[in-house]
Amino acid sequence: MPKTWPELLKHYWGPEFVLRSHQQPIVENLCKGQDVLALLPTGEGKSLCFQLAGLCLGGLTLVISPLLALIQEQVAQLQVKNIKAWQLSSQLSPEERRRLLKGLQNNTQTFLYLAPEQLQSPALQAILAENPPRLLVVDEAHCISQWGNSFRPAYRELGKLLSNWHPRPVLGVFTATAPPPIQVDICEVLQLKSPQLYQGNVLRENIAVAIQRVWTPRGKEQYLFKTLAKRPLKTLIYARSRQVCEHLAIRLERKGFSARFYHAGTSLTHRQTSYLHFREPGPVILVATTAFGMGVDIPDIATVIHWQLPESLEAYVQEVGRAGRNRAFLAQALALNLWAEKKTQTQPWEPEVLQKIWKLLGQGRSLLEIQDHLDLGPNLLQTILLAWLEKEAIQPLPGQHYQVLTPKLSPALLKHVLEKQKRLNRGLKKQERSLKAYLSSTQCRRQRLEQYFSAPLQPPCGHCDRCQR
Repeated sequence: MPKTWPELLKHYWGPEFVLRSHQQPIVENLCKGQDVLALLPTGEGKSLCFQLAGLCLGGLTLVISPLLALIQEQVAQLQVKNIKAWQLSSQLSPEERRRLLKGLQNNTQTFLYLAPEQLQSPALQAILAENPPRLLVVDEAHCISQWGNSFRPAYRELGKLLSNWHPRPVLGVFTATAPPPIQVDICEVLQLKSPQLYQGNVLRENIAVAIQRVWTPRGKEQYLFKTLAKRPLKTLIYARSRQVCEHLAIRLERKGFSARFYHAGTSLTHRQTSYLHFREPGPVILVATTAFGMGVDIPDIATVIHWQLPESLEAYVQEVGRAGRNRAFLAQALALNLWAEKKTQTQPWEPEVLQKIWKLLGQGRSLLEIQDHLDLGPNLLQTILLAWLEKEAIQPLPGQHYQVLTPKLSPALLKHVLEKQKRLNRGLKKQERSLKAYLSSTQCRRQRLEQYFSAPLQPPCGHCDRCQR
């Protein structure tokens, strides 16, 4: 059985496979027991880094990932290579879960993938305290920070769990987008020990970025139709709201385009159907909210269009990174900037809404059910939950559930949440200013992003709309 990482790479991935970019030093440092914080663009091979290091270290590799679809895909890929890999999710039957937990006690070479909420299981915590992982991988680590897009409060509980594991595992922390303040937040929450920082390009070199100013809603729609007709390739269009997402997909279908929509408010069957449609070859179009994002691996997306501007540059880079993952062509990323278009306003945290959330949590409703019932944005709901977690007023449960620890929402808890809203609003205003500065800058788009993320500054890309002008 091969033991060194070059032997393992050759054995499982093939003799022709070569590591690229920062992959080799990341793997080598993890294998030596050094914590790593890796900021690499989407499609740069982050999963290979920790999979190879996990094989080299041996024992249990625990992979924390936010999306079930991503977990299922990576587990399937490892199993095809005859590598023992499991997923722990709410989809398992009680008997399957029992067998999985029992198997973890053998301390053999295993990859266990799970969402951070699943770590709240007392049975799993007891097993991990006795048989701690050799390697703890935190994927999509920007979810740790409440200032990052796709924030998940359960990620912030990981640091507390580490104190129960002796010996402490090596930590491999990966994300595509984390400006310096979020990097600091990640390091503090996870208690990283002198981590090696690896930072690649913000965007892959085969993505050409452009911002198009449009002056009227009609002009915006006509520009979109013209662009799609001129470039009949696989296209992902991002919209900010579910209603806009559905409306635009219907308009495109009426214009003769092969379009579907995808958002968290539709049924699982509808989302799967839309996803499979979008995987088909040819000029298919998917109009989606941010529910279609992290972990999606469709290699031949030729164009990503922002029908509405995202909430931040972090979200923008994550979404643009969906394009051209196979590196087979120059992909296009276009954002339509409508003059005087109203931006999505931060929803006020009215006491009545907070009372309703508290009541629904007490009824055992899942976060998705609460989000749909009250029409709340996911980040808004997660930030409210974080405020209550800080006061130990609620307790995470496996899956997307929380237990309320007091029957009533006290005035003190209400006040704490409203104070957090003020701090959050200041952060959102700062993100909005950064986005506006990016839109109006005459500098190379890629260089502007590199400056924002404090990434190594590269020569002008030559492909973006600023360079072309």
